[in-house]
This record gives sequence, structure tokens and C-alpha cells, in this order.
Amino acid sequence: TDQPSILVSIESGPTIYSTSEGYTVLLIAQVDQEYEIVADTFYVDRPDLNNLPPDFFNPDTDQPAVLSPSWENLEGFLDEPESIGDYIEGLTDSILTQADLTAPEKITQLLNYLPSDDPDSQPYIEHLTYLLGYFYELSGEGETAVLTYLDLIQRYPTSPWSWLAWARLEPVPDS
Repeated sequence: TDQPSILVSIESGPTIYSTSEGYTVLLIAQVDQEYEIVADTFYVDRPDLNNLPPDFFNPDTDQPAVLSPSWENLEGFLDEPESIGDYIEGLTDSILTQADLTAPEKITQLLNYLPSDDPDSQPYIEHLTYLLGYFYELSGEGETAVLTYLDLIQRYPTSPWSWLAWARLEPVPDS
């Protein structure tokens, strides 16, 4: 049988509380001649409202308080601060165009940089792991792509990125 068609919708923009970006992942299947949403997940950083900076509600401050952890601006990872969303967008572009052959190293370095114990970083880790597998797939390194996808599926079985990885895997015909 045919695998379902998969579309991913990405929306980005600042939230009212922080400078992080959110995105929606839709898994859509075609059933007969109609489409139906199989899964719909939105990821966005949400601040800890119990730990707001003292001047957060002060109308005299010139700049709004930033509630994002240092890893969201890649402090200590890049020479100049850049939002993780913008950096991942650039990595995605370079993977899709195959313009940067160092993309796997950059992704691996970023995966090592992100705090794996911070639940807010998990969606980024899932996304980056999927991108790494996709890079290997586009580069013709099928075995490495499969291993990367399987690692993602095993570590994050309920992630939309795992569902996309699963959809990229081709079933092995019975002998």
C-alpha cells in the first residue's frame, strides 16, 4: 500500500514572553480522495512565570525582559549571538541545497551544546537529529541515515520528527 503523503507547516515568530520561535508540525494522510490531519503539534518556548526578572512588569524599562536561557541565543556556541531558530533555519537551507558539506559537524556540535536535561531544548534536539538523518539520506549515505532515523525514533517515539523519520524509511520486502 502507499505511504501517506506528509506535509510540514512551519510558522515562526516571537511570542509575547520571549524571543524564541515556535513551529507547527502537521502529519497529513490522504485517505481515498480526501486529506485528514493525523497529528498536529505546536512547539513554543514558554517562560517559567514563577521566575520572572524583577523588572519584567516595570513600564519604565526601555527593553522588554528576555526570558530565554543562554542556549536559545547560542551564547558561547557562536561568536555573535543568534537565535537558535535562525541558526537551524540556515542549517536546513544548507542541507536542502547541499551547499555546506560541514552541516553534519555543525549539527553534531549543536546537539552536544544543547542541554539534554532541559525539556525546552528537546524539540530542537529532535529537529536537529531529523535534519542530520536527512542530510545523510540526501548525501547517499543511506545506512547512516537509517541509523540516525532509528536513533531518533527510539529516543523520542512520540515526536513528530520521529514520525517524519519513520515515513522516510522504506519497508524491506519479504524474501
